[in-house]
Amino acid sequence: MNHLRCFLLFATLWAVGQTAQLSRLPNDPEALVRSLYQQVVARHPTGLPRGADMKILSPYLSQQLLHRMDLADDCARDWVRQDQNAC
Repeated sequence: MNHLRCFLLFATLWAVGQTAQLSRLPNDPEALVRSLYQQVVARHPTGLPRGADMKILSPYLSQQLLHRMDLADDCARDWVRQDQNAC
């Protein structure tokens, strides 16, 4: 059941939030959404963003969402660790 929760958390993490880093982003809501959309289309992220994708997308995400994404990443790593030990 824990594995299912981790998977569901991955699937629901793509929500846009607010962050203190918004000063680098457009103030106009339409321009903000357009900017995020352009970044997502250009990168085609799947799952949790990592590396350069995370650096580009993180200003669009809330601190709470970023924290949950870190927890989901930790959960996934733990799942892989436990799954490899079961073989």
